Amino acid sequence: MDIARAAPLAVVAVIALTALVSGPATPLDLTPDTNPCDSDVRTQVGNATVEVRSLPERATLTQAGYGARVWSLSVPQAVLNVSDVDGRPALSYRIFIPDLGRQVGSRTVVSRCTTGQLSLAVGGSTFDPDAVRPGAYNATVSVVYRGTDAGGQVERTLAERTITVVVEES
Repeated sequence: MDIARAAPLAVVAVIALTALVSGPATPLDLTPDTNPCDSDVRTQVGNATVEVRSLPERATLTQAGYGARVWSLSVPQAVLNVSDVDGRPALSYRIFIPDLGRQVGSRTVVSRCTTGQLSLAVGGSTFDPDAVRPGAYNATVSVVYRGTDAGGQVERTLAERTITVVVEES
């Protein structure tokens, strides 16, 4: 038998042997775990220890430039420490401005790969130019935790603060 005929047979044999050895019935797994932080656990299932380190004391509403009349909300980040994560609990960071009737926020899912210091930001938001008046507004910023405890869903406010939203006219 010459090498030209033996080579294809050898390749097929190696592929078949590899598939057999690493198949579902054997403990050998030749596929690497490309993202160990992905899990089959649904969001908001699991728990974590979360300590809120800082919340802002003020936010700003700034009128957009270039002739646009919309107002843009800017809220400093909240800083947290996250540890002992099991599953994928979620954290929400939000601001509520009662006089404008608006709540703006963001949601972050944590996993065992997001432990340590974590900074949360409120998503960008714009406001109707006719709704905003000069001066300042009272608002509430909060960090809310959603996960499980003793098999049941829990939602609890970890920190909340009344802040001032200053209107900065250009």
